[in-house]
Amino acid sequence: MLNKTSSGNLLRHPKFITDTKSAIADAYNHTDAEFLKSENSQNREAGSTASTAVLVGDRFLVANVGDSRAVICRGGDAIAVSRDHKPDQTDER
Repeated sequence: MLNKTSSGNLLRHPKFITDTKSAIADAYNHTDAEFLKSENSQNREAGSTASTAVLVGDRFLVANVGDSRAVICRGGDAIAVSRDHKPDQTDER
């Protein structure tokens, strides 16, 4: 369900084509806020991950949050195009 919400928030964003980078950040933040709001009423700890890859014209934009990774395949080899976010990494705190 979260995946559909996240992609819907991105596709409906008014700057999806003109400023895709900020639209992705806004969509992630909006989805996170919706998720936290729904989970607060459930009284349980939860988290989420998401990866997004978008081709806009000649630009290939990749974003991720949480412990997720986007990869592409080139010549049969998997190439990571994002870096996992882990809570034990100093730069993630």
